[in-house]
Amino acid sequence: MIIKTIDCNSIKISDKMLSKKDIINKTNDYFYCFSSNCKYKTLNEKYLTQHKFLHSEIKQFKCDFNNCNKSFQRKSYLNIHKNNVHLNRRKELHCFWPKCQFKTTFKNNYIQHKLIHSDIRQYKCDFNNCNKSFKQMGSLISHKNWIHMNKRYKSNELITKSNEYMHCLYTDCDYKTTNKHHLKQHKIIHSEKREFKCDFCDKSYKRNEQLVHHKNVIHLNNKKFICDVNECNKKFARKRDLVLHKSCVHLNEKPFKCNEENCGKMFAKEFQLKTHKRNHSGEKSYICDFIGCNASFKRVSHLSQHKSNVHLNERLIKCDFPDCKQTFKQTNHLVAHKNRVHLKLRFVCDFNDCHKSYTEKYKLIQHKNFVHLNSNKFKCNEENCGKNFISNSALNVHKRIHSGEKPFVCDFKDCNKSFHKMEYLTDHKSTHLTVKQFKCHYKDCGGSYANNRYLQRHVRYVHKK
Repeated sequence: MIIKTIDCNSIKISDKMLSKKDIINKTNDYFYCFSSNCKYKTLNEKYLTQHKFLHSEIKQFKCDFNNCNKSFQRKSYLNIHKNNVHLNRRKELHCFWPKCQFKTTFKNNYIQHKLIHSDIRQYKCDFNNCNKSFKQMGSLISHKNWIHMNKRYKSNELITKSNEYMHCLYTDCDYKTTNKHHLKQHKIIHSEKREFKCDFCDKSYKRNEQLVHHKNVIHLNNKKFICDVNECNKKFARKRDLVLHKSCVHLNEKPFKCNEENCGKMFAKEFQLKTHKRNHSGEKSYICDFIGCNASFKRVSHLSQHKSNVHLNERLIKCDFPDCKQTFKQTNHLVAHKNRVHLKLRFVCDFNDCHKSYTEKYKLIQHKNFVHLNSNKFKCNEENCGKNFISNSALNVHKRIHSGEKPFVCDFKDCNKSFHKMEYLTDHKSTHLTVKQFKCHYKDCGGSYANNRYLQRHVRYVHKK
């Protein structure tokens, strides 16, 4: 067999000499896109012409169906639109996984989605001492770029972790990220749109994951992540909630500490520390936007509660037990009411000769720690006091009794009352509201109260003398 070497630079090759199977692989034969920050290149001039439409606002391919004025940059996009919207030629593919509502008309998207439910992680990271594996190739590439290669891409432009951030443009918002998708997701927080609606109840959410979490916890009771530490067995709907529970409750990992004098509270997340610091600064950045109402609050949850109680008069959930007229605005309050009043559910202490019972589990845990386990490590050093407390925060609250400090001030008009505990302020604020949703369930008693504490006091002194 004789092998001949041909120098391509010394001879000319005509188009007739090349068959369709022949390939010329020259680096100088690429056609480049000359738009700024675009690195597209191709060997086919036709592809380059099609690509240039992406940078243009020209949409020359228009849909000719009745009352449809949509236009597209490419003919292929127009054909997909016609098949999906007007001709209904593409079969809709539904996810086979129970309680998963994913559907698509694209087979590739369907195949990629199925990997989410699978335990197979076939894409493994090959960097030294990194054994992480992923379900999708895109997740592996993102992991390598971000963790090992210290780079990200933003609009075809390479950026690093430290040299460029994308900032949220809303006033008084310090959020920044190097990920364009994360910024887009963050902006939803500032929007008032709630397009994801629950089909079990009337609640709606800004994000789909919030809706899924709501359904799993409230309606489907789908809590598949179970804590395995010391026979805890607490269940969670999301893995991140389980991880947070383990780190905060069992491992006591709270890296964010308040540096205010005589405080020292610690938190598992940074946003919890920021929220807490508003108690020291008195900052109330969440302002009610209803006409003629200038009420301001430290937390967005307090603002939402104020709007629903005062301005919106939202639908109340009624207790369905016979002869019970109690109504609630939150499902968990209704459940707690049923357990306490109608079902007589009690959590009983199982220590020797101690049969104290409580209506809520956390109160039983506090009782065990304080009485039986002697977990009261923090002692008050004031003269003639010597009281012991389970946590440093409880001790700091107690010390306000000696110092006379009352940091929690009522912000209603012409009311400057202050309190040394947040719950006392919350109870007091409810007296300003016209709605009194806590009603006495005893017969021939029409008493109604602004909060549960006042109702319990009424029952104790009037009906249980």
